[in-house]
Amino acid sequence: MVSRVFMVRPAAFGPNSQTADSNAFQSREVPPHNLHELARMEFGRLTENLRAKGVLVEVFDEPKESANSDAVFPNNWVSFHPEVDRVFLYPMLAPKRRDERRPDWVHSLTKRWARVKITDLTDEELSGRYLEGTGALVFDPVDGSAYMARSPRSNDFLAQRVVDLLNVDLRIFNAADDQGREIYHTNVIMGIGRQMALGCWSSILNNKEREVIITSLTANQRPILHLTQDQMNAFAGNWIELEGSNGPLFTASRTAWNTLSSEQQRVIEGLYTPVITGIPNIEHFGGGSVRCMICTVDRR
Repeated sequence: MVSRVFMVRPAAFGPNSQTADSNAFQSREVPPHNLHELARMEFGRLTENLRAKGVLVEVFDEPKESANSDAVFPNNWVSFHPEVDRVFLYPMLAPKRRDERRPDWVHSLTKRWARVKITDLTDEELSGRYLEGTGALVFDPVDGSAYMARSPRSNDFLAQRVVDLLNVDLRIFNAADDQGREIYHTNVIMGIGRQMALGCWSSILNNKEREVIITSLTANQRPILHLTQDQMNAFAGNWIELEGSNGPLFTASRTAWNTLSSEQQRVIEGLYTPVITGIPNIEHFGGGSVRCMICTVDRR
């Protein structure tokens, strides 16, 4: 079986002033005049590379009449959990991002499921509570556990609601970058696959929390690779494990791959087929990388 994912081809990619304050990865430089065209080219290369490895990629075109600068990052507003027939719709911090949510796309993607239970958390925006999907929550594909770094875009109470419905464990921690700033999404700190876990564990501030998380990940008998803060800043933690037609794939950006040491690359190549795509403009001006662009749906 191979992974089925969905991605959104952007209609108006660009910097979002409403997300910049909480996202230190997002550049405040003046973007090039053809940024949108560059981003669409990068998007196209990523989808082509995934399909070449057998991944089933469902592409939706963002409607021009509701174009949003961050629509290329759909994993923040929805997550799919086919093992329990459930879909979550998530509350997001930036008002500009909220009309990215497309329930009609969700229905299209799940039409072959036997049944679908949709849990809509978006009303929590009225109470100032946010949980930005699999940006905020990183799930362990082995035991289902969820990991979450506290930030303006995550909420303990909402995270607990999600894991209670999924009947999995939740591990919450505080993390910061090398400037002492909260890290906006957990999935730029770490990624977890069946074959390995790769993350910037030093960003977890509390020694006990760090020890608990590493011990938990180690319990599932897989390598745990450590990233430096500089590697995290280059999006090395923002990767995703997918299943291709010939086995597991390590999917990340060229920026992320190039920041890894030769030893780290060697370990990864022993476990996966790397799928590496250059998306420098999406990273630089959007503040997110490959993991943010891919929303997993199920396997076929």
